[in-house]
Amino acid sequence: MKKIFIALNSIFFLTNCNYMQENCSCKNECKGEIISKYQDEKVQAVIIREDNGAFGYSGNLKICNRQNSLQEEIGLRAEDYLPRIDSIKGLNVFISYDFPLSARDRRIEFNDVVLGDALINKEQLEYKYYFTKQ
Repeated sequence: MKKIFIALNSIFFLTNCNYMQENCSCKNECKGEIISKYQDEKVQAVIIREDNGAFGYSGNLKICNRQNSLQEEIGLRAEDYLPRIDSIKGLNVFISYDFPLSARDRRIEFNDVVLGDALINKEQLEYKYYFTKQ
């Protein structure tokens, strides 16, 4: 009985660690489709589009360092118009959308596309986000 308990504990620990690593690796995600990727010598990032049922679609942006440690994660609108990571320069993240805005309105406001905790606690975000029309 003790051997079975140890074996089950080991399996749980290994699968739990694997889940944690996948969560921070920015490489694979269990649910959703990857709609944008970015990688340079310092960071890697991915936006995963997730189906939230009756609430529609959202994008989950994950920014990780080169050691695959999650640096920041925020929710983005990803219904009809999908976000794309253009670049990350230092602590500045540049994301574009294919919104049907007029030619002179290229800038998109943070509050118009960010969802969840990042919208409520934007002062606590490590990165600064810039959204533009493609």
